[in-house]
Amino acid sequence: MKNKIVFILGIMTFTLLWACEKDIEIEIKETEEKMVLNSWLEAGEAPAVSLSNSIFIFSNKQSAEIENAIVKMFENGKEIGTLTYQTDAELYTNESIIIKDFHEYEIVAEHPEHGEVSAVDRVPEKYGNTDIKMNYKNNVEENGVWPMYSGEITFEIKDKPNQKNYYLFKHITITEEYNADVSEDTVVRKSNANYGLEINGSQGKEVYMSGNSFIILNDDIFDGKSTQFRINSYNDLRMSESSGPDYYYKEYHQIEMHQISESLYRYFISLDANQYPDVFTEPSQVYSNIVNGYGILGLSTKQVFTIDEKRE
Repeated sequence: MKNKIVFILGIMTFTLLWACEKDIEIEIKETEEKMVLNSWLEAGEAPAVSLSNSIFIFSNKQSAEIENAIVKMFENGKEIGTLTYQTDAELYTNESIIIKDFHEYEIVAEHPEHGEVSAVDRVPEKYGNTDIKMNYKNNVEENGVWPMYSGEITFEIKDKPNQKNYYLFKHITITEEYNADVSEDTVVRKSNANYGLEINGSQGKEVYMSGNSFIILNDDIFDGKSTQFRINSYNDLRMSESSGPDYYYKEYHQIEMHQISESLYRYFISLDANQYPDVFTEPSQVYSNIVNGYGILGLSTKQVFTIDEKRE
């Protein structure tokens, strides 16, 4: 009898709650479209800038490239040229401009519908050849069936004192291939490696991105000091090469060490906070230094280290 009463009370409660249901419409104000400027400028290279428009989160429209903007570039406060839109690359460029080490750059983009956006950033001071060294060691682990190879990359850095320094390590794979049956030319391909790097021993807040082919860190722990740390690779990074009368193939690896600006560092950190969202993740704002718009202008300088040890 008691169970029946509990069951009847449960049905009555459910019916009461169901009967009290009411649809409430929440009006969400549509945000204004703004220009999105994205550019990662590297010392020693020509500038490249992407422009697009932002879209409201519930809009059915898609973001599109902006092709008819006026994009001006300034170096240490002085105008140095205009970037023109390249349809094939969908970027604004100017091959006559080369980004210089330890200079400040500003980009100003104007559009009749989206107004004007701008951003300023500075290229970090590049380290000298004696400030950073890299060594590579190949490791072999026998498991009774076949040997397992991995790599160990050791960096020695003399961190500059009295300033914040931010580092990005990128793993690049390069292939050179010639096949007489296909072409008379040697085809060279350069790509971010899809297998990872991992720092052996924490250096502070490391951030791993793009399948661990990027490692980003700051100098909080070793500020102004000489430091040594090891980066482990899951794969054998030694050079491989084969050839014949009508073909040639070569694969080798490079580690790029970028000194990145604080703006670029903060942008990557904010992206990392949104890499793996789930129901328990609190949404966070992606960092932007664009005035009157969205996006990022980041600057950096780099040194490239080629692993030239050959496989047996």
